[in-house]
Amino acid sequence: MNEGRVAESGTHAELGALGGRYAASWRAQMREAGIPPSGAVVGLSGKDVLLRYSRVPPAPAWKLRMLVGYDATQGGELDASFSYCLLNLPVRADSSDLAVLTVVAKNDVLHACVESLARDGIKGADFVPDSLALYEAFSHCPETDKALDRYCLVLDIGAAKTEMAIVYNRGLIFARSIAFGGRDFTRIVAEALGVDPDSAERLKRKQGEVLSDDEIASRPAAEQPMLRALSHAADEFLGAIRASLMFARAQTRLVDLETRRVYVSGAGARLAGLIDFLADRLGATVTAFRPPDDWGAPAEAGQPSEWMIALGLALMALKPPEERMLLLPPQERRRRDFRRRHVFAWAACVLFVAAAAAAHRARRLFRPVEGVAMVRPARFREPEGYPAPGKPLEFEIALLVPGQLAPREFTRRIRPGRLTVQMEIANRGTGAIRLRVEDQQ
Repeated sequence: MNEGRVAESGTHAELGALGGRYAASWRAQMREAGIPPSGAVVGLSGKDVLLRYSRVPPAPAWKLRMLVGYDATQGGELDASFSYCLLNLPVRADSSDLAVLTVVAKNDVLHACVESLARDGIKGADFVPDSLALYEAFSHCPETDKALDRYCLVLDIGAAKTEMAIVYNRGLIFARSIAFGGRDFTRIVAEALGVDPDSAERLKRKQGEVLSDDEIASRPAAEQPMLRALSHAADEFLGAIRASLMFARAQTRLVDLETRRVYVSGAGARLAGLIDFLADRLGATVTAFRPPDDWGAPAEAGQPSEWMIALGLALMALKPPEERMLLLPPQERRRRDFRRRHVFAWAACVLFVAAAAAAHRARRLFRPVEGVAMVRPARFREPEGYPAPGKPLEFEIALLVPGQLAPREFTRRIRPGRLTVQMEIANRGTGAIRLRVEDQQ
């Protein structure tokens, strides 16, 4: 708002692209919150990312990646990036094939995300599916101890979609994004009542509740149309969940896959009566999924948390890059691979250059200078013209260096006798001079 008028309007990406007040305010908030400009982990969902399941025979890592990549990019015809991991499926006696989960995203989608983040001042981000972030959050919660020898279904109901993960023995066996969320409940209410989406959203939040037909019949007549619309939306949502479970059985080849324990999170899960509805129709124990209290995440007692995917992304950021299922544009992946593979070579080059520079500097300071050396006795100070035995003998040493107009003369005292003197005399402009003087006395 600007003096009571709307100064800028649009989505976060649109307003960020404008580079106006919203973008400046957003960057200021990131700085105040201490969010670093690099190393972020960004979630992808919906049509932006595709999750595939396949079975391949046991193979070396390099061959497995080649097989998975060929299938993910349709033999190189699809301009996409991919990542994969092995699933923790129960062992089957009739097959030794590996179950592989492959994550695929088109490169134009990744490039658009990179550009949008760059406008926010964030560079070098990693991209992962939201459903895997949901599993990451679940795997660090005490609820995983209840997932031993049983299948657990984890749902995060957002505004536009629902993230789904199936866990067995603390391991992920299936993940998917369901194209149904809180806005679909609102849309169905708006269509049934003939109102705009904003009004339908307010009614849903204030009076909305998922009830059975008998319970709806007992409510005031003015409320029944909205309640029936929410009941119809809940049935559609239930159908989407059941279809995903059937798809999971087909992909994992686990015909006995039955989820008797369900954990639900997300803002959409706060719709009154929805958890009880799912428990009744799925025949399972459905629990509001919340992070542990010591995580410090905002949460209301007894209510599903809205922060599970965000917490999962944060947990993935703490893992080493090689343990994440990263989706990166080709240029970014090549840059990181080059840096990872050649970082030691570059470090060695830097050390070599530094050592060479130090050696060169040392040679400049102490390099021998070619020239003609003249050594002559100085004037004897003794009356008889020769020093007494054992007394120092003074020599004058002149070094004629090419390029110098006049010889440089130095004096050194040596003692009589057969000896060798190694001299290092500072010579401005040419470094130091090493002069070997032999006395034949």
